Amino acid sequence: MGAIIAYELAQKIYCIKAPLPRHIILSGCVPPDKFHLSNIDLSSDDQIKQRILKMGGTPLQIVENPEFDSSFLPIIRADYLMLERYEFNKQEHLLSEDISVLYSKNDDSVSIKDVLTWGGITTGLTRYYEFEGNHFFLTEESKMVIECIRQICRDCRD
Repeated sequence: MGAIIAYELAQKIYCIKAPLPRHIILSGCVPPDKFHLSNIDLSSDDQIKQRILKMGGTPLQIVENPEFDSSFLPIIRADYLMLERYEFNKQEHLLSEDISVLYSKNDDSVSIKDVLTWGGITTGLTRYYEFEGNHFFLTEESKMVIECIRQICRDCRD
């Protein structure tokens, strides 16, 4: 979800003629032209919980806690609803910023083939960084991810 928001924010920045970012770092998502949320009944708490568990990163004890239903489920449902309604605008311009895409080769929630097509939405350079783990590899591989991002930032300063 964050990658789609980052893409749309970059588009908005371009449209209002504000200073563009020097670099965009994205993670765990297919490009917006390939994105679609599928196979989830948003009226079903159980389906939402199953999807969360399948993605990994959230322990079963948290999802089964009654406070989860009242505190977090409405927020997660709203996020999924926003994603379900997302439509890529083919008329938007290609980004010009360089992009770094972090992804896990074991993420069952995205197609690696599609993840590797982010270069099609920018005229800038696109680099891909593969990690171990599931959709939440950012947590599982946090030291390696942090070092990768540090290196990307150092390269941007040069």
